[in-house]
Amino acid sequence: MTKLTCEQVASISIWELKRVTLHASGSHFKFSWDSSSGGGSQDIALKTTDCFFGGFRYWFQCPGCARRAAILYLPFGAKVFACRNCYKLTYRSCQNHKTFGEGFSRLVKLTERLEKILNEKGRRGKRKQARRLIEKIEGNNFYSMRNRGGKGNGL
Repeated sequence: MTKLTCEQVASISIWELKRVTLHASGSHFKFSWDSSSGGGSQDIALKTTDCFFGGFRYWFQCPGCARRAAILYLPFGAKVFACRNCYKLTYRSCQNHKTFGEGFSRLVKLTERLEKILNEKGRRGKRKQARRLIEKIEGNNFYSMRNRGGKGNGL
């Protein structure tokens, strides 16, 4: 079963809010919304952090866990906005699994880098780098350098 993603649910962003209505007028914000399943209103606490070169940055304080968050989410059927950790939401990009082609192209790039290192002459500090590359290659789920029909490099 796939998890619900942040892109599938309603959200409120501190950046959008700041662009439209947010002014330094206290530490709480009253937010009202309408939806097909009803509507509601919620009092959301605001926090600020100091910026390095002066000024400050606004954050929502999550009503569920009191963490600061830039975006609060409202999944279908929920009554209050909360952070993605409270609703156990994930990002759509995290749901994309790497395909065989992407993994294979990475393996080819690592192998090409290893061959380039092994063919260089006069570079003494490359053994350690070559061993690390071999470990990366063997860590892939494809095949190891030593199991290529006797064409391994013997390192």
